[in-house]
Amino acid sequence: MGDADEKDEWRPSNWKKLTPQQVNKLPRVQRGRYLAYEDPPKDVTDAQDETLRRIRESYKQRKFEQSKKQPEAKEREKQEILIGQLKAAEARNRLKAIKTKYSAHRHEETKHLIGSQPTALAAVKLECLLPAQEHIALPDGGPALRLDKLKRRRIEALLEDPSTYA
Repeated sequence: MGDADEKDEWRPSNWKKLTPQQVNKLPRVQRGRYLAYEDPPKDVTDAQDETLRRIRESYKQRKFEQSKKQPEAKEREKQEILIGQLKAAEARNRLKAIKTKYSAHRHEETKHLIGSQPTALAAVKLECLLPAQEHIALPDGGPALRLDKLKRRRIEALLEDPSTYA
């Protein structure tokens, strides 16, 4: 069955068949090109078969050795994955804590700036000029008074209206 498959399969071959004496008379390059499309000699095919056999044998040997060590390797790999996940979670938590701390400090500084204004009108103007802050949970748990865009517009309109000062 293997021979029939090989005959049915197209393989490149030489158009002219030369005798061994004619092949030996060819220049080296032409001889190499000619021999590239000829069947290899018997000793070469035997060496190729022997090499393939040794490769398969060494592959089986390695696979057998790995099957012995496999439970230890799998356990070690699971532990490494778990350690990697724990380190990633710790890094995420540190980053989240730093962001929360930064936001809280910024909010406290903004509250201090607004609270230290000489008049309430100046405080409201400063609060309107400062960029809107996202709502975050403060570490002290105090309520955060923040103006959304609609409230900010209403306060700006009230501040610009001259009738409110009279």
